[in-house]
Amino acid sequence: MSFALLSTLAVLLGVIGLAAALWLAQRLRVQHREVEVLSTLFWEAAIEETRARVFVRRFRHWLAWLMLVAIASLLWMLLAQPTRSPADGTKHVVLLDWSVDDPEQRQADLQLAIQRAETLPATAREIVAVGSHLETLLAAGEPIEMAAIRATDQDSQDVIRAPQGMRWAIEALSFRANPESPLAMYLVGDVELEQTYLNALRNDLTIYRIARDASVPPSQLLTLGVADSVSGRWGMVDVAIGFPPEQAIDVASVRITVDDQPVDQSLEQQSESEFQLLDVVADGGTLRVDVNDKTIGEMTLPTRELIRVAIDESVPETLRELIRLDKACQIVTSDAEVRVGAGADSNLRLSTETESAFLIESDREDPQAALSELINELALQQIDAMALAEESGQVIDVQVAAADRRSIAIWNSLFTPSFDFAESRACPILVARSIRWLANQPAMVPWAEQGDRLPVASPEFDRASGAIATTDDGRQIQTTRLSQPVAEASDLLASPAAGLFSRVGLMTWLGLIVSALLAGEWMLYQRGRMP
Repeated sequence: MSFALLSTLAVLLGVIGLAAALWLAQRLRVQHREVEVLSTLFWEAAIEETRARVFVRRFRHWLAWLMLVAIASLLWMLLAQPTRSPADGTKHVVLLDWSVDDPEQRQADLQLAIQRAETLPATAREIVAVGSHLETLLAAGEPIEMAAIRATDQDSQDVIRAPQGMRWAIEALSFRANPESPLAMYLVGDVELEQTYLNALRNDLTIYRIARDASVPPSQLLTLGVADSVSGRWGMVDVAIGFPPEQAIDVASVRITVDDQPVDQSLEQQSESEFQLLDVVADGGTLRVDVNDKTIGEMTLPTRELIRVAIDESVPETLRELIRLDKACQIVTSDAEVRVGAGADSNLRLSTETESAFLIESDREDPQAALSELINELALQQIDAMALAEESGQVIDVQVAAADRRSIAIWNSLFTPSFDFAESRACPILVARSIRWLANQPAMVPWAEQGDRLPVASPEFDRASGAIATTDDGRQIQTTRLSQPVAEASDLLASPAAGLFSRVGLMTWLGLIVSALLAGEWMLYQRGRMP
């Protein structure tokens, strides 16, 4: 047992002081004796002889003294606010997944966390909400009511709504565990942890799952993403929406809005749990998915604007025609994002055969590290280098250098009848990919799951740690949480069941004992067994 307001030593000294004071009070006895006086003139002497309180020679009524000491000591301990301390020194942390968009479900999860915390020692319990950062809703030693108060304040400010997942939170808090003070974590929400991950945790850390009430359904959304439109229209994207296979969803119950406005396209049902929305305008709007008038997911659509390309007169007709046919390009004469030509100021520069066949200038500090990514991003692996080498009689190579801006230099002769490159399938792919890379329009990153590493991140391999993540091309995308249903998560220990009286606090028990002692003292006094 420990105390919130006073130290244990102060409480012990107070109990000793109370016992001593009651011992002294017990020595002051009230003695009733009738004395007859011959005259009222002797009243002063009679009072002196029959003083009401005198020190007696021996201590009597041990039972009364012990009962008074017990009552006074318990009242003193109640004043110090006693709390239970775990016998083994275990610390308890209830982790609350704050990623749920449904306010009713989020509130139900909070109540589960509070109910679990009520059964734990007050000095060794915490409730931590896992969002864009770790937010302590209940600190050790605080009244349980503080959790609901802080959750209401944070929810209104909307600062911890964005999820990062549970794994990073477990890693961040696991350092608290040690052999002398083990740590127990209780997870509330959709949790997916691999068994290998659980086996790798330290021995003094135990993880429990707090099962949701059956009346609170888990998040239904399983997949939400975007991809390039199959129609080939640059300013459009296709949206894929998926639900767990065991949930048959009626297409009439699904409602899609962009910036709170219903979409014009009809939702196509691919299977009982998979849907597709074609040719959605990619203007950066917020797409929201509702099922039965309840929002279950949303994401920010990418922004797809036409790439402004300027073409010099010296550009071969083959290359000029490829750019005209590209639906992502808009031919302009000024204010161009990409300039194609033989001049030094051109982004896509047509070089002579005295230079490397393909010279890429990257804005990355380490161009060699970017070489493997650029080969895939620009589809250079599809070029038949051996055939080009035989036609030109030169070595066909790819050189990468660091520069302040992006540029690509390709032999001008490759787009002339002297080579078969213009007729190959690799040529239009290389041209299209090059223009997109030069305009900072790489392959689309449809979403990023918080707590995981970004597919394309700045800096490289960063974790998505906020509501908005920045890709290495400078775009900002809204992160999301695509959680598997709880039933598909790996096995976690079931949270221990609370005892019948576990939610009755220590102060309540002490108060009941004091009341019982007072009632017992009154009964003994009424029966004449207590002075």
